[in-house]
Amino acid sequence: MGWPRFDPEFPGPFPYTGTPLTAEERSGLTSDGWTLTGPDAAPWNLALTRPPAAGETRWLVYFGGNTPGYLAEAKSVLLTLDQGRAWGLAAFAPPGFDGSPGEPSPRRSATAPRTPCAGW
Repeated sequence: MGWPRFDPEFPGPFPYTGTPLTAEERSGLTSDGWTLTGPDAAPWNLALTRPPAAGETRWLVYFGGNTPGYLAEAKSVLLTLDQGRAWGLAAFAPPGFDGSPGEPSPRRSATAPRTPCAGW
Protein backbone atom coordinates (compact mmCIF):
# COMPACT_ATOMS: atom_id res chain seq x y z
CA MET A 1 0.00 0.00 0.00
CA GLY A 2 1.36 3.42 -0.88
CA TRP A 3 0.49 6.98 -0.07
CA PRO A 4 -2.94 7.98 -1.40
CA ARG A 5 -1.25 10.66 -3.50
CA PHE A 6 2.26 11.60 -4.49
CA ASP A 7 3.44 15.15 -4.74
CA PRO A 8 7.22 15.63 -4.94
CA GLU A 9 6.89 19.00 -3.19
CA PHE A 10 5.01 17.44 -0.24
CA PRO A 11 5.98 13.77 -0.02
CA GLY A 12 3.85 11.51 2.16
CA PRO A 13 0.30 12.08 3.29
CA PHE A 14 0.98 15.17 5.42
CA PRO A 15 1.76 18.50 3.74
CA TYR A 16 4.35 20.06 6.07
CA THR A 17 4.62 23.46 4.46
CA GLY A 18 5.75 25.55 7.44
CA THR A 19 3.91 28.48 5.89
CA PRO A 20 3.30 31.34 8.35
CA LEU A 21 -0.21 32.62 8.82
CA THR A 22 -1.33 35.45 6.56
CA ALA A 23 -2.68 38.70 8.04
CA GLU A 24 -6.17 37.57 7.01
CA GLU A 25 -5.75 34.19 8.75
CA ARG A 26 -4.45 35.90 11.90
CA SER A 27 -7.43 38.24 11.88
CA GLY A 28 -9.87 35.35 11.54
CA LEU A 29 -8.26 33.46 14.41
CA THR A 30 -8.34 36.42 16.81
CA SER A 31 -12.05 37.14 16.61
CA ASP A 32 -14.44 36.76 19.56
CA GLY A 33 -11.94 37.12 22.41
CA TRP A 34 -9.19 34.85 21.06
CA THR A 35 -5.52 35.89 21.29
CA LEU A 36 -2.65 34.77 19.10
CA THR A 37 0.81 34.98 20.72
CA GLY A 38 4.32 33.89 19.86
CA PRO A 39 6.53 32.60 18.60
CA ASP A 40 8.84 35.25 20.07
CA ALA A 41 7.58 34.79 23.64
CA ALA A 42 6.69 31.84 25.85
CA PRO A 43 5.59 29.17 24.98
CA TRP A 44 7.93 29.79 21.97
CA ASN A 45 5.43 28.33 19.52
CA LEU A 46 2.40 30.06 18.09
CA ALA A 47 -0.35 29.87 20.73
CA LEU A 48 -4.06 30.51 20.24
CA THR A 49 -5.95 31.10 23.49
CA ARG A 50 -9.28 32.28 24.78
CA PRO A 51 -9.43 32.94 28.53
CA PRO A 52 -12.18 31.40 30.61
CA ALA A 53 -15.22 33.44 31.61
CA ALA A 54 -15.25 35.15 34.99
CA GLY A 55 -15.54 32.57 37.77
CA GLU A 56 -14.50 29.67 35.52
CA THR A 57 -11.10 28.08 36.09
CA ARG A 58 -11.09 25.11 33.73
CA TRP A 59 -9.00 24.99 30.56
CA LEU A 60 -9.23 22.72 27.57
CA VAL A 61 -5.92 22.38 25.70
CA TYR A 62 -5.90 20.89 22.21
CA PHE A 63 -2.98 19.11 20.57
CA GLY A 64 -4.09 18.14 17.09
CA GLY A 65 -2.65 16.16 14.25
CA ASN A 66 -0.75 16.86 11.06
CA THR A 67 -2.67 19.39 9.07
CA PRO A 68 -2.14 22.67 7.32
CA GLY A 69 -4.31 25.28 8.98
CA TYR A 70 -3.50 23.72 12.34
CA LEU A 71 -4.76 26.57 14.54
CA ALA A 72 -7.94 27.15 12.51
CA GLU A 73 -8.82 23.48 12.90
CA ALA A 74 -7.92 23.59 16.60
CA LYS A 75 -10.18 26.60 17.18
CA SER A 76 -13.09 24.84 15.52
CA VAL A 77 -12.56 21.65 17.57
CA LEU A 78 -12.15 23.58 20.83
CA LEU A 79 -15.35 25.58 20.29
CA THR A 80 -17.24 22.37 19.55
CA LEU A 81 -15.90 20.67 22.68
CA ASP A 82 -16.55 23.72 24.88
CA GLN A 83 -20.25 23.75 23.94
CA GLY A 84 -20.82 27.20 25.44
CA ARG A 85 -19.38 26.36 28.88
CA ALA A 86 -16.96 29.32 28.60
CA TRP A 87 -13.89 27.31 29.63
CA GLY A 88 -10.45 28.61 28.79
CA LEU A 89 -9.37 27.22 25.42
CA ALA A 90 -5.83 26.85 24.08
CA ALA A 91 -3.98 25.35 21.14
CA PHE A 92 -0.28 25.43 20.31
CA ALA A 93 1.00 25.08 16.76
CA PRO A 94 3.80 22.51 16.77
CA PRO A 95 7.19 23.32 15.21
CA GLY A 96 6.79 24.04 11.52
CA PHE A 97 3.02 24.59 11.59
CA ASP A 98 1.32 27.97 11.02
CA GLY A 99 4.65 29.76 11.41
CA SER A 100 5.89 28.19 14.65
CA PRO A 101 9.69 28.00 14.41
CA GLY A 102 11.40 24.74 13.58
CA GLU A 103 10.53 21.89 11.32
CA PRO A 104 7.92 19.21 11.91
CA SER A 105 9.29 15.77 12.50
CA PRO A 106 7.57 12.65 13.81
CA ARG A 107 10.94 11.49 15.17
CA ARG A 108 11.46 14.77 17.00
CA SER A 109 7.99 14.55 18.52
CA ALA A 110 8.59 11.02 19.74
CA THR A 111 12.00 11.71 21.27
CA ALA A 112 11.53 15.21 22.71
CA PRO A 113 11.38 15.14 26.51
CA ARG A 114 8.61 17.73 26.33
CA THR A 115 7.71 20.63 24.16
CA PRO A 116 7.82 24.19 25.52
CA CYS A 117 4.04 24.39 25.29
CA ALA A 118 3.64 21.32 27.51
CA GLY A 119 5.16 23.34 30.34
CA TRP A 120 2.96 26.37 29.69
